[in-house]
Amino acid sequence: MWVKKEYNRIANRITMPRSFYEKAVSILSKFTRLQFQNILDVGCGNGLLLSQFLESNDENEYCGIDFSEELIKRTKQKIHDKAMLVCGDALKLPFKHSSFDIVTCTEVIEHVNGQMRLLQEIHRVLKPMGLLLITLPNALPFYPFYFIIRKFPRSIRPRFSFLLPYEDEVKTSQPIDHAYTSLQLLKWLRQSGFHVVHTSGLKNRHVSVIFLYTFYTIAVKKNGKCP
Repeated sequence: MWVKKEYNRIANRITMPRSFYEKAVSILSKFTRLQFQNILDVGCGNGLLLSQFLESNDENEYCGIDFSEELIKRTKQKIHDKAMLVCGDALKLPFKHSSFDIVTCTEVIEHVNGQMRLLQEIHRVLKPMGLLLITLPNALPFYPFYFIIRKFPRSIRPRFSFLLPYEDEVKTSQPIDHAYTSLQLLKWLRQSGFHVVHTSGLKNRHVSVIFLYTFYTIAVKKNGKCP
C-alpha cells in the first residue's frame, strides 16, 4: 500500500514535543488513577506517549498499535518489551470487545479516512465507562480564513498558505491529512457513544471550545452498544 510505504519513509519526522505527551498524561491522571490499568495507544507512532506513561507508572499493562512497520520498530527501540506492540489497522482493531480501561489516540484522527469508524472501533474495545483521551490539531483558530480559502481553486490556494492550517492538502507532507475543528470532533464523539467530560480550552455558554491549535479531549464510553 502506498500510504503505508510513505509513512514508513517519513517515520523519523512523525513526532511531537515532549511537553505534548506530558500534558496528555497529566490531563488523563486527573480523571483516573493510572495504576493497574489496561491502556491502548491507537496510532502509537514512535512510542513517545507510551514512554511517557511508563515513566509515570510501569504497573499498568500497555499496548500500542500502528500500521507503519517502521514506527513500530522505532517504538520497540524505545520501550523494548515493556508494552505489547501490534502492527495493524486502527479502523479494524485486532482486540476483543471491552478489552481496555483507557484508550489514547493522539494526533491520529486527522490521518485516517473514516473518522467515525475509528471512534466506533475505540468504543468497541473500551470497557464500559472506560476513558478515551483524544487530541486533534484544531482548524478552528484559522476560521474564517480556512473555510473561505478552501473554496478557492486548488491552483491558487498555495498563495494563501500562511492562512491555512498545516493539515491542509497544499501544505501537509503526510499522505493522509485532514483539517478538522474541535466542534467536529465533539460531534463525532457524541455520535459514537461517548460522553465528553473534559476539553482543554475556553468555555462559552453553548459548548466547550478551544482556540488553541491542539485540542485535548477526555470522553467516557457510555454503557451499551455504539449507536
